[in-house]
Amino acid sequence: MSPKKTKRTRKSGSATIHAESFLKSINLVFDADQPTRIEHFRPTTKCVSLIRAMTAHDDDRAFLIVAPYGTGKSLTAVYTLQMIENRPDASDVLKDLAGRLKSVSKELGGFAENRAKHPDRQGIVLALHGSCESLAIALRNAASESIQRLCDGRQARFLQSMPVKTGQDAIAILNALKEKGSEKGFDRIVVIWDEFGRHLETLVADGRGEALLELQLLAEFISRSSDIPITLGLILHQGLLHYASNAPQGVRSDWKKIEGRFRTIQYVDDSKEIYRLVGEVMADRRGERTPDISKRKATDLAKSAQESGLFTDFTQSELSDLLFAAFPLEPATLYLLPRVSARVAQNERTLFSFLYHESLGYSISPQHLYNYFSPAMRADTAVGGTHRQWLETESALSKVRDDASQMCVLKTACLLGLGTSGERSRAGKSLLEFAATGFDKAAQWTDAIQSLIDRKLLLHRRHNDDVSIWHGTDMDLRGKLEDEKRAVAPAFDLLQFLNREAPPPAWKPVEYNDRRFIRRYLLGEYQTVTQFDSFVNFQMLIEQLPPDSDGKVIYLLADSHKELEAAVVIAKEHLNDARIVVALPSEPLPLLDAAIEVASLQRMQLNVDLVESDPLALQELQQMTDDARNHLQKLVDRLLRPGRSGPRWFYQGTELTISSSRALRSSLSAMIEEVFSSTPLINNEMIVRKRPTPTMINSRKKLLLGLLERHGQEDFPRCQGA
Repeated sequence: MSPKKTKRTRKSGSATIHAESFLKSINLVFDADQPTRIEHFRPTTKCVSLIRAMTAHDDDRAFLIVAPYGTGKSLTAVYTLQMIENRPDASDVLKDLAGRLKSVSKELGGFAENRAKHPDRQGIVLALHGSCESLAIALRNAASESIQRLCDGRQARFLQSMPVKTGQDAIAILNALKEKGSEKGFDRIVVIWDEFGRHLETLVADGRGEALLELQLLAEFISRSSDIPITLGLILHQGLLHYASNAPQGVRSDWKKIEGRFRTIQYVDDSKEIYRLVGEVMADRRGERTPDISKRKATDLAKSAQESGLFTDFTQSELSDLLFAAFPLEPATLYLLPRVSARVAQNERTLFSFLYHESLGYSISPQHLYNYFSPAMRADTAVGGTHRQWLETESALSKVRDDASQMCVLKTACLLGLGTSGERSRAGKSLLEFAATGFDKAAQWTDAIQSLIDRKLLLHRRHNDDVSIWHGTDMDLRGKLEDEKRAVAPAFDLLQFLNREAPPPAWKPVEYNDRRFIRRYLLGEYQTVTQFDSFVNFQMLIEQLPPDSDGKVIYLLADSHKELEAAVVIAKEHLNDARIVVALPSEPLPLLDAAIEVASLQRMQLNVDLVESDPLALQELQQMTDDARNHLQKLVDRLLRPGRSGPRWFYQGTELTISSSRALRSSLSAMIEEVFSSTPLINNEMIVRKRPTPTMINSRKKLLLGLLERHGQEDFPRCQGA
């Protein structure tokens, strides 16, 4: 987030408020040893649940914190880190913040205050941030940094000799920390992983969704730790399944099970404190200018808002002051802002960036909120995302382009219908009228709403007073996809499908070709481990090499650890021909499930009855197909492309060290040099080729015909002019 800065300040009671202080960028790892970075922290009632969970005041020890950008969850996490570690250099700051926390939670405030008074009460906090290539390595490094902050570097030396390869190694690190904690008197261990969503995005991008199972194992261990309490908090911007939008159905199912192992804390801060903070930011932006709204008008709006079901936590007097301070935000805009931000916020589109984006020269209605967050809604294609609602709204808007009032009503109805966790919210007709009216008169908006209902662009369910944009049938495409996959799976041919959808590349030994003035190449070919079970002799594959073939790269598919072990045996002991290179995945690749999903989605798009049953079905199927194709390609790339997370390469039973495409081409050149060492050096592309070109064939025919036509002549006639 890159908010605009301001030097204005204003008084709030006895405290001087700097609006820009609330917009400071906080990094859990970088600010772990900087207590002054949290001096401006103002606890809210919503952050109490987060602090309680991280300090082991609740029974659940593993939890997901789902919070949009700009809600202060990172700031809360850094404060919790400082409070748990309780270092002497943070004493003054922690004592001050304990008093603020006490004003919203006497229990937690007393806990923080008591801890600040006793410097010997300390804990270990493992601070992780963003994507981590190895969970065990990340935990070891974070533990070492925490111990160094609390003690000195020598106390963390025991961690350096510990293995860091598997999920069991990560558990061993926590066990070692528990022993160190008992020795040093540490009373708790907290693991906080900020920006965990980036890690999930990396897993999906690399096609390693199964790696998340390590966290499930870690969570199960943490929940069983009784001697020293351990907590694990993962901070995301959206729900776990939102990050699996590009993953196949199997990965989504696994992630759903993992998500069930964690308690989810929806950190959607729509508390009084966040609304007051919005009011303070808007008042700060106005400076000395008086709002263009009377106190009487603010009072009337406050009464109408609460009659419509908004801001029920406020007294009418409090709400009147808030609406006056937040002008020119209309009441519905103010109410919806934290909720919409929570659903779709991105780095560049957050609650605070919206406040600084809009001009103060006009009333800021829900329509402006929709326009600002529309790109984020369009991109929110994950399970439970807002993409479908956006599509429905845009479809309705295309039919009323000539009526600004009706367009405003549709955008407002869309936002009122967004729930906080993927569900649709109900909005009554009176609420929609109030939200659309804002600071205007109600008559024109009442007519606009009724006109949309008459045109069936808005659907009014009178028995429960629910107004929503008409969206046709709510079709369960995910459920239908599972049915289609079950129908496709029995007769599915993975090799045939991959050769059609993601054919393997041909590799050229470039160095050899340049030296020999030739263009040799090795064709790529997929094979499965199970296919070799039916071969009486592995030489059958070798004998299939055409006489004119320079060689082959065999890509062995392995869907499980058992198949991968069998593939290694095949590569080392059986495929030893000098013209064959074998590539194996570095870890099992779930290609079969990903390929079946793509094939199933392709069939569903051709199902006329399915597509015509819902006007949005085809677009959603196309989006799902694109996502499934992208995921399949990422998995295939892990088998085809040399690199750090790429395949293992074998030649004549020996594993090669291949770190890049260049290294592979160099190794192929050395291999081909041995096999075709007697290739003559003829620097003529017309001669050195496997097959003549059509032009050469035609010229040869003409030459032969010319010779035959002149059969018996001693000398061919000279061409004219010769």
